[in-house]
Parts: sequence; structure tokens; C-alpha cells
Amino acid sequence: YIGLDVSRAAIGLCRRRFEKDPSKSFFLYDGDCFVDRAALFNADLSISLDVIYHLVEDSIFETYMTHLFGAGQRYVIIYATNSLTHDDAPHVKHRVFSSWVEGNCPEWGLTQSSCPNEEDLRRADFFVYERA
Repeated sequence: YIGLDVSRAAIGLCRRRFEKDPSKSFFLYDGDCFVDRAALFNADLSISLDVIYHLVEDSIFETYMTHLFGAGQRYVIIYATNSLTHDDAPHVKHRVFSSWVEGNCPEWGLTQSSCPNEEDLRRADFFVYERA
């Protein structure tokens, strides 16, 4: 397992929690400094949990999505909202990320998603993409 996070605190928690597990590695992610030409961070599956709606700047969202789909060789799983609903929290921006995938990653297809809750469009769901 290779985990990346923008939070030093989250990396510290993971490092302590799994300190005796040699199968897990954790790295601080900075999209502006992330260059993986050797594909060291590539795997069959890349996962994004509770990240996308916290990317309030469009350029950071674009970079993150490019890295996320660049890291997954066969599958990408995203847990996020997929709607343009408003949220008063300054650190939250809901967006239709599936439109970005369709426009920028045509080789990826949505194969599964959990049922959206029409009563609460701000509720996150799982979206599974597979490379064609």
C-alpha cells in the first residue's frame, strides 16, 4: 500500500498506526512538486477518498485529477460528491467531477456507482472507473 496525503498530520497518524507494517508506505503529496516519470506511484488501483470536494481551486483540482488517473493502471475509485450543490463551508466546493473524467480521460469508463441520494446531493458516493 502506498498512501499520499496533503496533510502532514494525516501522514504522521498513519506512520504511527502502521509503524510495524512494512507493506505500507506514506508520502506527503504536493501537486505542484509531484513528478513521477518513473511510475513509482502507479498501481492497478488508485483511490481518492474525501478529497475532491476539498479542492476549492480549479487548478489544484485539475492537477489532482490528472495525477489520480495517471496513477491508476486498471481502476480508479473515487468517493466524493458529484453535483454542483452549494456549501457554506469555505473549504468545500462540490463539482461534477465526472464531466472532467469524460472530457479528459476518454479511455476510462464508469463501471459502477453507489445510488445517489436525491434528497441530499451533498452526500458523497463511490464511483468506480475502469480503463478500457
